[in-house]
Amino acid sequence: MIDVSPMHLSAHRKSSLHILPLHAWLNKHHITVIISDTVYPVSSLFPEEQKQITGVCKKRATEFTAGRNCARQALRIAGGGSPAIPSDSKRRPIWPPGFTGSISHTDSLYCAAVAPQTTIPALGTDIEFLQKNISIRTLQRFCTQEEWQWVTQSNEPLVPALTIFSIKESIYKALQQYTNVFIGFHDISLIHKKNTSLNTVYFIKHLPIANDRIECRHVIDNDYIFSCCVITADT
Repeated sequence: MIDVSPMHLSAHRKSSLHILPLHAWLNKHHITVIISDTVYPVSSLFPEEQKQITGVCKKRATEFTAGRNCARQALRIAGGGSPAIPSDSKRRPIWPPGFTGSISHTDSLYCAAVAPQTTIPALGTDIEFLQKNISIRTLQRFCTQEEWQWVTQSNEPLVPALTIFSIKESIYKALQQYTNVFIGFHDISLIHKKNTSLNTVYFIKHLPIANDRIECRHVIDNDYIFSCCVITADT
């Protein structure tokens, strides 16, 4: 089983998403997180990064540029310098040797998390805006039958529905990075325990990794959901 405890994430940040005290969890895994609402010019990118957004729409260019700048800030703090962070054929960031990380964004917030691969072989993050224009029925497609029962029992069903989506997205990113195996949203199930802040995750699809090597945290603050999943080193 994988424990998923919603906690406030402590990070170097410049945003309206207050993710306070997750210091212990971050320090334990040597994770550095930057969350910012700053928009950067495309000229702030390295030439090889700029080539990867040639011809894209303005929104995509803004997201890419802000995400790379957040990632470089996180790498500098973590001791990884300020290198170019191009993308591979699957549009995943190529991190410098010795580091792993994840980049995510909403329409107005941009996030990057990095960690040394000696402690964290892979990690994933996700940010969602609770006021986004999305229907509950659309989110139902990402839920298992058990999860949908949790959603429909809530007075504000959008909150658990988007929380489920966000946690799964962070798990998906971490596992895709580590195993390179495709994971569908119905290959993972979250079970909510009433009267606690704990969710339990189990895999429906067999994966070449032990469940106890995966840890997740999420927080809801100022209409945002932030989720982070890490795969710890094999001991």
